[in-house]
Amino acid sequence: MAKKNAKHSHMTTPELIGGGVLFLVYLLIMPLLLQKICAVLGVLLDRSISTTAAATVYYYVMTLVVAALFHKFLGKAGSRFFANLNQSCVTAGMALVLFYGANELLSRVCTRFIMPIGNLNDVTITAQIDHVPRTTMLIVLLLAPFVEEVLFRGLLFGWLAERSGAVAYVVSAALYAFGCLWQVMAGGADTASFLVLAQYMIPGLIFAWAYGRSGSVWTAVIVHCAVNALAFVS
Repeated sequence: MAKKNAKHSHMTTPELIGGGVLFLVYLLIMPLLLQKICAVLGVLLDRSISTTAAATVYYYVMTLVVAALFHKFLGKAGSRFFANLNQSCVTAGMALVLFYGANELLSRVCTRFIMPIGNLNDVTITAQIDHVPRTTMLIVLLLAPFVEEVLFRGLLFGWLAERSGAVAYVVSAALYAFGCLWQVMAGGADTASFLVLAQYMIPGLIFAWAYGRSGSVWTAVIVHCAVNALAFVS
């Protein structure tokens, strides 16, 4: 058991503490305050600042902060990825198959017994990328997957996995789905909302599995980027 958990125990104390604060900022604080910050900056600068522009700057800054804060963790994860390159690539391929297979299965079951749903990940990604600047495309295809995998899988899942693997999977996936959808569900939860929540737990579980199996968060980052890119291509 100690050997299994050792792959997740390489974060330093500053990474854990700073990462915890950053995680709260990403999950709760910035989504709540982004529009207010735009309004305040607009008054101070005497010009209108769009939420899209502010979010773009925010993600670029967040990416730099995450890279700086977790540079030791990311360096070790990179070494582990290339040291077990074959397993990392196989795991990434298996994760993609699992992702699309699980999404298709859930879609068919829900359509048959509850209500019709499609692949909501594809719909969401397409809506985010369609008719937007390339800087925003870069966020969706690369920066957001990097930030989310380091925080949700590298930090949260890795820390919880030292204590309980089952809890790590459930909690990290649930919070990931919550982080993607809480603003939507705040307006009122219904059957469709909970189906969407269930569908967004699938990538959370699979990305965590990719990280746990390969021992490197870079595997999860690659799978996440590939999922978003395939959604865009399709």
